[in-house]
Amino acid sequence: MSYTIARYRLWFCYGCLLLPRPLMAHPLITPAGIISFLESIALIVIGIGIALLFLRKRQQRNRERDFSQRLDALPHIVWRTNTKNGLLNLSGAFGRLTGKSPASADINDWIDVIHPDDRQQAQQLWGDAMERGRPFLTDFRMRMADGSYRHFESQGIPIVDGKDEISEWIGTIIDIHERKLGEIALREKDANLRLAVEGANIGFWSWNIHDNSMRFSEQWQQQLGLTQRSFPHTAEFFQFLIHPDDLGSVLALKKKIEKNPRGHHSIEYRLRHADGNYRWMLSPATVIETPQDQTMSVIGANIDISDRKDSGQKTVISERRRSDIAFQMPG
Repeated sequence: MSYTIARYRLWFCYGCLLLPRPLMAHPLITPAGIISFLESIALIVIGIGIALLFLRKRQQRNRERDFSQRLDALPHIVWRTNTKNGLLNLSGAFGRLTGKSPASADINDWIDVIHPDDRQQAQQLWGDAMERGRPFLTDFRMRMADGSYRHFESQGIPIVDGKDEISEWIGTIIDIHERKLGEIALREKDANLRLAVEGANIGFWSWNIHDNSMRFSEQWQQQLGLTQRSFPHTAEFFQFLIHPDDLGSVLALKKKIEKNPRGHHSIEYRLRHADGNYRWMLSPATVIETPQDQTMSVIGANIDISDRKDSGQKTVISERRRSDIAFQMPG
């Protein structure tokens, strides 16, 4: 370095010898003065460069600190890991929720707060995602600072560098506890309703007024012993099952609904069972409109009332027999 500077000074001095003598007599134009002046300018430029570099780094640190503070202020957890499953960063929400320090937390601390029953599935899904390099989405329960567990949803995506290689993973963990409880309650309600419907022996059917098609539930098919048989889901097949003595009243109700598709209806009729016998059905129905395609449909239920009908008929017959006996007895 010193050799290069000395060589530049030598060439500069040689150039100065070529200048006119009056100009060389000026104190600032002497070789030593010019070299000293240039060195001062160089030091100033270097100082300005160092100052700009320092300001740039400080601004970058300030931006990173502001970004980190904003992440910490979020209600959900933001995380980063490297490709070796090493945890790089956890936002402050992790500490607020779990009571663990996010600054010193590692991947084991993260796994430790997952519910034991959900841990294996979460680890397997995370491992498969890292192996395939694809985004993932899962949910699990996490232990809170007070010892309780809440449902969370975690998703992550790979970050690809300029060489099209995955450099790290980034994702979020969002609290879905209320939504999950709602889903569980809805599933339980559906299960209870299904059990109640099965226990009450209620079958459901729907009739599309526009194309005259029908759909029958599995319980409806069980009522008539049709679960093991294939049959057309049409209004014609439904009419085929109706007792001849009841067909007229059913068709009259059908025409009434087609003429004015509104309101609620109810009718009793007999349907033919697969064994050849007829079963009495009470069928309440409601007309509904589907906004998507502007179609009208009738949703109805079949409630088997054969036992009640048979019991009523036996009571009538018994009363008639007692009347006949009383009429024949001498006065």
